[in-house]
Order: sequence, then structure tokens, then C-alpha cells
Amino acid sequence: MEVTSEAHAKLVSLASSCRTDALPLRAIGNEALACTITDLKSGQGERVIGRVRDQLFTIVIYTTLKNDPSFTRETVKTRIDTAAELVAGNLF
Repeated sequence: MEVTSEAHAKLVSLASSCRTDALPLRAIGNEALACTITDLKSGQGERVIGRVRDQLFTIVIYTTLKNDPSFTRETVKTRIDTAAELVAGNLF
């Protein structure tokens, strides 16, 4: 979490690290999106980048275990969406 007067500009900058699979998250702060992490050396993960007024937040969930059975796309989406709701709610 970071407080900055340039929250929207930083959000746009961070969003540029997402691939084309970035999905906007509705009702999560002022702006939020989820995307696959592409800058991991090994492993897989998801990232949420969001903003509540002048507060920028990032949430990352990842694993380095290859073929992790508990790390399905649906499971990770549920976990990261819940975390984003909680963080954004606390920042309001």
C-alpha cells in the first residue's frame, strides 16, 4: 500500500506490466484490475493492482511449486478477489 498524489498515474504504470489478460474488478476501490504475473523467474501467480482515492495497493498470490494442485485458476481468482475486497474496504 502506498499513499501518493499520483495514484492513477502509478496504477497505469503498474498495469503496463500486465499481459493482455488484465481484467477490471468491479466495485473494488476506484480502479482495480487483476492479471497474471509475467515477471516471475519461476512459478505462476496473480496480481491485483488497485486504487482507493490517493492510496495505491498491490496484492500478489503466487507459487513456485510446479503443477500445484491447490493453485487452480478458479481458486486463485477467488482468493485474490476476496483479498482485494478486504483491502479496498479497509482503505475507504
